[in-house]
Amino acid sequence: MSANSKQTNAKEYNSSTGDSAGAMGFATVAYVDESVRMAADPPSYLMAATVPMRDDQLAPFEALFQRGARKLHWRDMPLPLRKKSVRAIAEMDHLTTVVVAAPLNRQKQERARRKCLGALLPALEELGVSLAILEGRDRKADLRDVETAKYLRRQSAISDILVTHVGTEEHGLWLPDQILGAYGEALCGTPGART
Repeated sequence: MSANSKQTNAKEYNSSTGDSAGAMGFATVAYVDESVRMAADPPSYLMAATVPMRDDQLAPFEALFQRGARKLHWRDMPLPLRKKSVRAIAEMDHLTTVVVAAPLNRQKQERARRKCLGALLPALEELGVSLAILEGRDRKADLRDVETAKYLRRQSAISDILVTHVGTEEHGLWLPDQILGAYGEALCGTPGART
């Protein structure tokens, strides 16, 4: 299994205020989401890290929220909303890195996740990202992510980047979710994935 990445850029995060603006206008917080695509050839574990360049640019996604939804999630959206989402993403100023671990063995998804984090965290740190915010799963699974970061630190693959987990209500996770949804559908050859 290999993990390949497609990269981008970043700079400063104020954890006390949540503001993400720094030198050259880049933020140093990256929001990270993952997706499993067993229908892809080969089956793949996808992970995306997105650095929004402005705090206000998630506003177009609020209009895509469906009644009763707790979060904006690609797989729960009908095709017309997905198309609107892709158009909104295309107009945004953001930096995104996508990492793919393939081929994916369904029984070894945690291994694929570690491989993706192992490729993603060093790439993000190289771009100036200091905090990777992942959607929390459960305490044990979140701890495995933190242990992966500690392992990478011991191996000198990363030095300062931190990993933390948040709930599904974190709006910053919308962007990588939507990007991975579109990317995953394109990878699987799903009709209507592109507008």
